[in-house]
Amino acid sequence: MYHSKNIRKKRAQLFFVYGLMAVAVVVTVVALVLVMLGYRFNRYDGTIEQGGLVQFDSKPSGATVMLDDITLANRTASKVTAQTGSHTITMTKDGYTSWRKDVMVQPGSVLWLNYALLLPTKPTIKTVATFPAVADAIVSPDRKYVAALPGANDPSIIVTPLNADEATPTRVTLALLDYTAPDEGFQQVFDLVGWDFDGRYMLVRHVYGEAKEEYLSVDLRGAEPVRNISKSLGVDIRAVEYSLASSNTLYLLTATHEVRRADLSATTLSGPLITNVESFAQSDRSTVTYTTLANEAMQRSVGYLTSGAAKPRVARTYTDEGAVPAWFRTGTYYGQDYTVTAHGTTIEILRGDVPSSDASTTPQSVQVAKYDCPSNVTYVDFSPVLDRFVVARCGNDVATYDLETRQLARATIPADQGKSVQWIDRFHWSSTASGSFDFYDFDGTNRQTVASGVSVLPATLSENNKYYYHFAPQPTGVALVRTKALAD
Repeated sequence: MYHSKNIRKKRAQLFFVYGLMAVAVVVTVVALVLVMLGYRFNRYDGTIEQGGLVQFDSKPSGATVMLDDITLANRTASKVTAQTGSHTITMTKDGYTSWRKDVMVQPGSVLWLNYALLLPTKPTIKTVATFPAVADAIVSPDRKYVAALPGANDPSIIVTPLNADEATPTRVTLALLDYTAPDEGFQQVFDLVGWDFDGRYMLVRHVYGEAKEEYLSVDLRGAEPVRNISKSLGVDIRAVEYSLASSNTLYLLTATHEVRRADLSATTLSGPLITNVESFAQSDRSTVTYTTLANEAMQRSVGYLTSGAAKPRVARTYTDEGAVPAWFRTGTYYGQDYTVTAHGTTIEILRGDVPSSDASTTPQSVQVAKYDCPSNVTYVDFSPVLDRFVVARCGNDVATYDLETRQLARATIPADQGKSVQWIDRFHWSSTASGSFDFYDFDGTNRQTVASGVSVLPATLSENNKYYYHFAPQPTGVALVRTKALAD
């Protein structure tokens, strides 16, 4: 009897211990899950509330991070779970300017602050090259090169590598047979139109008489002969771009307002892909967007054409005389298609599939945002590489919509040449319009001045993030100046 009672007692004790252990495991797992989801105990009011994870990083790394008035233990790269609501984040590092931003932390969210650029307070500056003059300059899309035109009537291009520690410029000179001799008494003019996506070829516009112009494709490595696109194709061109899919393919806008595709190697020209076109652009390797001229009914449209499609698709139609700017662009952010339309001062962003332009299905989309600018939109597009930001120029005003955080930011920045936005990486854009080389975060905050007294020409950060470059007037001409991004 005693032995039986003892067994039952031990069994009950085991059940109790194992049950307690099971409860402890469940409680621990639940607690860990809640911690991972950002839940914390608020010691001020005794409640459990969900915060958000904030990820920090900076260039250079090793910066001290302050969350409001609290200094975090770890330096960048680091992370912390912060309470829901507004916070002020500050990153500092000895020898560099500080970075500060007011942010909103959402419950259960992840806020990435991994783009802080810290500028040396005592930077190392070096003149890379000096030119008698610079009439035009363009930075390659990959930010590995800058091409400069030493004079408006000078048939040569000077190319400087931006990643190299010893940036030695090279000159590519056009031969007399590469372009048409100017009319008697007429001063010819060259200007740089644009790079191909791989940073090897350059499109050059050559004006050689009254209402006479031609376009050239130049291999900046000098391995291939210059191609006179206008002469070889026998077409009057008003605008031209290398295809994002192949440097051997061009999209061009003819004088008769048709968008056509050209093959440089085969010297062939397609039939009209889109007609009555005012302007066009490439959104990606397979999509061309366009704006038409007003027709007799004073109607114009915006839309897109996908590669291989039989016809374009009209996205929106407006009734006006053509004096009001109209824009349309497509982008893909984290696998989701977006479109942005702008007409006059109004910008609208939609999310939804962008089917082939000749598909019979009607695309389904939802409105993400709609907002107005203080003046007509003079430029709108998605940011490079990630398509995360929709950036619009409205005179000197810049409106940036963040598809990640669903927030709209506005800033007033003097407009540069072309009134577009000059991106120096995926999160920052620059301006030289005010005579200084300034760069900003994508939302217009954290303005930092690299140099003053600069030329109103493109300025950039090299692809390897080691150097800032800008042009500056000198007593003997114009200098290409390099500023180290890291303090010595």
